[in-house]
Amino acid sequence: MTDQLQVPYQVLDWLVKVIHPIYESPKSVFNDVVYALNQYQYILRPKTKVYTDVNGVSQLLLCLYGKIGVDNSIPIILWIPVNYLSNNGRDNDPWIVLDFDILPENYEIVNEHHGAEAISNKYVKGESGIINIPSLSHNSSVDIATTSPLPGTRLCNIISELLYIFKDSRAITNDMLSSISKKTPPLPIKGTATSNDTSTRNIMPSLNKPTLPPKQSLDHDKSYGPTTHTDDFNEYSPPAAVKVAPVPAIPQRPDKLTNFQSVKPNKEETQQPIQEIDYVGINTTDNDSSEKEHLLNTLQRIINNLGSNDKIRQETALNDKIAQVNSVIKGFEKVYDFQNSTLKKFNENIRSSNIELKQKMNLFHERQKILQQTCARVSQTPVKDLIEENDEHDSKMIHLVAKDRALEDAIYMLFKLFNALCEDGQHQSEDINDNISLESYLKKTRKLAREQFMVRYEIYSQNINNTDNS
Repeated sequence: MTDQLQVPYQVLDWLVKVIHPIYESPKSVFNDVVYALNQYQYILRPKTKVYTDVNGVSQLLLCLYGKIGVDNSIPIILWIPVNYLSNNGRDNDPWIVLDFDILPENYEIVNEHHGAEAISNKYVKGESGIINIPSLSHNSSVDIATTSPLPGTRLCNIISELLYIFKDSRAITNDMLSSISKKTPPLPIKGTATSNDTSTRNIMPSLNKPTLPPKQSLDHDKSYGPTTHTDDFNEYSPPAAVKVAPVPAIPQRPDKLTNFQSVKPNKEETQQPIQEIDYVGINTTDNDSSEKEHLLNTLQRIINNLGSNDKIRQETALNDKIAQVNSVIKGFEKVYDFQNSTLKKFNENIRSSNIELKQKMNLFHERQKILQQTCARVSQTPVKDLIEENDEHDSKMIHLVAKDRALEDAIYMLFKLFNALCEDGQHQSEDINDNISLESYLKKTRKLAREQFMVRYEIYSQNINNTDNS
């Protein structure tokens, strides 16, 4: 076990986000799962999956999935319940089941050390695929809390026990099982030969032990003939008394077969002719050439059909790919045209804005020059000459116009003041209402209007006189 944490930070962050909203004791579950992943990170991986119980109730749970056994042939899922590590009861134990999404149909769990006959596993239930190991069995008298006193080691101990139980097991199908059962049984271990064993392996003595004479009680097969116990056994070969049936001679094999015609055996070497093998129903008769031509023509026709079909399929796929590429090119051309037109409009706007800005700058410079000239001219003229009247007529007209404007402002001021006092009369005192009345307002307004009329009449008469004199 390593003390250094090897689980990536992304996995830890994901576990925190998953465990916190689901489990009753998230801190304990997080520590237990992280410790198990740190120890068995190359075997198990975490994920979330919907678990449906026998009552049809579904819930999202965290599970550890992976493959165990010989050649990693047994896929498993270790479900972690919601109330895991929440109390000391046994209802919160993890559930270990076989992953039927990966496991082949008609599977069997086989222990390799006990041969193909020991196909039933006492820890796996049949159709449900639930795995009951001793530490999770309800009939076990040993409590997990006593076997894993350290925090975060309960799930790790369960996984280690599971790996130990299935270390020599593998999952195979029934077809593989039938093929295994048809094979010859394995050879017995040395030193366990019986009296009926007549194999040459048992007759030949072991190289590591001294040579012993054969027992007289051994019953040899009749095919080997009578045996003489006085013969000496060779240390590396069977005894000379064993007779072997004659083996027919092997026919000479040609260097290269150019057609399907089989090679006939040599009659001089064998008394009985060997029956020729019929390849794909082709017999060595007089019609051999016609049947060959027919088969070759059929094969050529099939090859031509396959080639034409492949050619049509490839041409169709190529045309589809060309159409897709052309559509993509057209789409890019439309995007390019749109962006090009937008860029041109943007450049035109920049040019027009630049021209307008230049015009405004020129106008600004012109007005600046005029202002500079005016300032230069004003600086040369005395201020007294600017404010003095040129003649008596102009001076009198200025005073009359000023008086007319002052009277107009006075009338407007009286109007505004009277309206304000009338609107807020209820908030004013009775003295103010008695001093300012409608009659006094009208008298003042008429007086000012009469005076303004006389001033304007005088201005009019002065203008007429000035026009006549000029």
